[in-house]
Amino acid sequence: APLALIGLSYMLPVILWYVVALEGHIGMNTFHASLFFKLTLFMIVQTFFVSAVAGALFAELDSFIKSPLSKGQEILANSLPAQAVTFMSLIFVKSTYKMMMELLRPRSALYGWMRTFIGPRLT
Repeated sequence: APLALIGLSYMLPVILWYVVALEGHIGMNTFHASLFFKLTLFMIVQTFFVSAVAGALFAELDSFIKSPLSKGQEILANSLPAQAVTFMSLIFVKSTYKMMMELLRPRSALYGWMRTFIGPRLT
């Protein structure tokens, strides 16, 4: 699950870039500020509220319908500590992926490999 969330979080800036471009900002400062706000808001809502609250509610939907007030506090008390594990695994996967990409440098390796076929042969 964290790997899919990481993949979607890497596609999200590209998608939101086009959405913000349609808003018609005059300067790049306001453009980037709007993009940052939308990215931050989406990531907070998606990773915390949707996974914590919706996941816990679907797990105990029947008991939540019978007594919503008392069960709501219990659901949050049980789901929020479990959410810490999700955040820790998300941070671990994201940092490991970034370190791996920095060490392997696949873009530079691809450019070097393509250059052996396309580039000039001076030696």
